[in-house]
Amino acid sequence: MSTLENAAAVLTLFVQPGTDALPESLSFSDMARRLTLPKSTLSRLLIAMESQGLLARDPHNRHYRVGHLLRSLSPPAPQSGPATLAERAAQALHQLSARYRCTGYFVVAH
Repeated sequence: MSTLENAAAVLTLFVQPGTDALPESLSFSDMARRLTLPKSTLSRLLIAMESQGLLARDPHNRHYRVGHLLRSLSPPAPQSGPATLAERAAQALHQLSARYRCTGYFVVAH
């Protein structure tokens, strides 16, 4: 496998199917068990990925996590609460209606 394929295999370890959540961190041993790479190759690859911002290593427990470069490229985490503009407008209108004791309407044109 090429270096790029190996790096993609490492990053895939941080993806949890069916969820947008990322594992907080993975140890070298965890990755070595799950990948079919020689440990020396994995070690060199992790050092290179860390130097490029793809991974970051916690100095205390030496676990790896997704690095600053990848985090800056990913979309912001979804905020709790209404997701669509119509849902946010309805929530705001409901709050105004409760505060001022009046009825409000909004229309969504298609």
